[in-house]
Amino acid sequence: MNPLVYIVILNWNSFDDTLQCLKSLEALTYKNYQIIVVDNGSVNQSRVVLGDVKGITLIQNQTNLGFAGGNNVAIHHALAHQADYIWLLNSDAVVAPDCLEKMVAVATADAGIGLLSPVIYHLDQPDALQHGGTRLNPQRHGVREAADLATAQQWQASEPGNVILWGTALLISARLARQIGGLDEALFAYSEDTDYSLRSTHAGFRNVTVFDASIWHASTSGLRKPHYYYYTIRNAGLMWRKYTPMPVFLKLCWWNIQRVRVTLSKFDGRADLLHATKLGLWHGWAGVGGPFNPTATLPLLPRLLLAVVLR
Repeated sequence: MNPLVYIVILNWNSFDDTLQCLKSLEALTYKNYQIIVVDNGSVNQSRVVLGDVKGITLIQNQTNLGFAGGNNVAIHHALAHQADYIWLLNSDAVVAPDCLEKMVAVATADAGIGLLSPVIYHLDQPDALQHGGTRLNPQRHGVREAADLATAQQWQASEPGNVILWGTALLISARLARQIGGLDEALFAYSEDTDYSLRSTHAGFRNVTVFDASIWHASTSGLRKPHYYYYTIRNAGLMWRKYTPMPVFLKLCWWNIQRVRVTLSKFDGRADLLHATKLGLWHGWAGVGGPFNPTATLPLLPRLLLAVVLR
């Protein structure tokens, strides 16, 4: 068993991170892989720098297609070139040499596994856990992140059908990808990994964390850019409306509003962040997908409604 793995790295104005990620791949103990780097409409020198890198396939998107669309270009390429597995790897990640080998060993031992993830640690705190496992709540809506590996292992053993994985270093079975397709491009960025995990389980596959495989991933603290708040808030609405009946969806919307209230208290009066957040709430309810348009405006009625509920 020596399946072909296509490693996909999505680059967007971050060639320094991508080069560091590629450097870590040179030490992989698993050797049957090809690397695809997708430049997702970068506006800096990424295309020139990455064009000089040997041993990769460089795909250049003319515009930013988001995490979902950018990765889908590579997923389609990999499937057309006889991939057995596709490893979506964030550009700001560094991998352990034996990471891919351990994940492939688990994947090939059980054809019922559709998605796999290593344990993810913080790049600036190598022993600090960033992600070990996420569980779909027993009521089948909403997710909860494991605080430690022992909890994640217990969840995976007792509730194998409720495992949700991050897209940071997601190993996808080509068999699954051919059955359910790529990531949901309406989500553009964020929540597409939760959605893909749910689609995997609904198709009869299992998702697993490989607890002895490791990567290290950069983390962000403090206030983020407006698009982050727009996508995370909007996509919570877009995604869950696909999987829950309307009464539950309304309950989740109310929960999202409560979460937004806490977030707004951290904005320190930033109008751009406030606008992106309100727009995300409305578009999640209205079913508006695709890229964030910071110049979009809220209709009068939702603007008045959100002014009341977010007081």
